[in-house]
Amino acid sequence: MRKKMRRISAAVLTAGAIAVTCMLFTPSDALGKGKPKPPPCDCPETIPGPFGDCVLIDCGFDCVYACPFPG
Repeated sequence: MRKKMRRISAAVLTAGAIAVTCMLFTPSDALGKGKPKPPPCDCPETIPGPFGDCVLIDCGFDCVYACPFPG
């Protein structure tokens, strides 16, 4: 009976070690997807500014515009 329990314990430990090793080397779905993409851009290309039209330069979670300065 004691030998049987040792064999079962060894088999369980071996299976656990194999499972942990597989989990470490297999990337999860969260790691495989990377960064979340920003929502689609619904910013206008130009907006009126105090010294002329401001032009859209970046669109992600917020609209970013470049505006001319008087000079």
